[in-house]
Amino acid sequence: MSKSNKLDKQQLDQINSLEEGLFSPLFKKLVSGRLKRTLKKLERDPALRDAFKRFDKSLEDLERDLEASAEIDSSVHTNDRDVSSKERQKLYKDLGLL
Repeated sequence: MSKSNKLDKQQLDQINSLEEGLFSPLFKKLVSGRLKRTLKKLERDPALRDAFKRFDKSLEDLERDLEASAEIDSSVHTNDRDVSSKERQKLYKDLGLL
């Protein structure tokens, strides 16, 4: 084996043996074969698929609500947004936050 190949091999060994911080063990666990098999089984589970569909629907509803509130917020004049600190304190007290 030539000298450059030995150096390349040593460098690769060092790179592979490096601990990349806190998430290295977690990452190794995530790419394990056992987890992959478990995820494949879960893909076929109808209850899990239904849960993901509901989650996607909830995210779409949230996006639509955020867009609507942003549209409403942009139509409000900036002078109408100013609230004095006393009014804000009274509002917080009425809401039970103070």
